Amino acid sequence: MLTITFPDSTVITASTDVMLAAQLADREWGEGWDNGIDPFDEHTLMGEMFELIAHISDGNIPGHPLTTTEESASNSVDT
Repeated sequence: MLTITFPDSTVITASTDVMLAAQLADREWGEGWDNGIDPFDEHTLMGEMFELIAHISDGNIPGHPLTTTEESASNSVDT
């Protein structure tokens, strides 16, 4: 799981970087921000969220720690 904690104590947790980026976009632009926009614009905006996650992960944005935790073994699949 990936978790970002904001200075206002808001916490966003997601199982993948894609889901984390989507939640960041919702926080930044409001839920439904992607309604009615073309796929190119959505791709561009999500790319901005991935860049933001990279900056947070690198520690370039103070007060926004990114933590990673392993999912429990009960969620694993035997192969």
